[in-house]
Amino acid sequence: MRFRLDDPALERLYATGTDRELASETILGFFGLLETVNAARDIHDLRALVSVDLREDDNGVLTMLVDGNFRLSATIEEGADESVLRIDRMTVGAPGHG
Repeated sequence: MRFRLDDPALERLYATGTDRELASETILGFFGLLETVNAARDIHDLRALVSVDLREDDNGVLTMLVDGNFRLSATIEEGADESVLRIDRMTVGAPGHG
């Protein structure tokens, strides 16, 4: 599944692989989650993976587990050929509360 980072801080992290405020485990989790998203055929593949801990709120906002402290928030943009996961922020919080 394709993804798009729609946050300058996440774009910088993706481009540089570094962030002074994040632990190395969180950065590795971020890249691991992006690899998982990229390898998934669609959102159903992501839902099936327990490690992703995909949650959806009443407004259609998805959250996915990066590590024990962080989650990525995203929405799905339906395209003509395929869906794109638009990732717009990383939040701190317990799973399901990000």
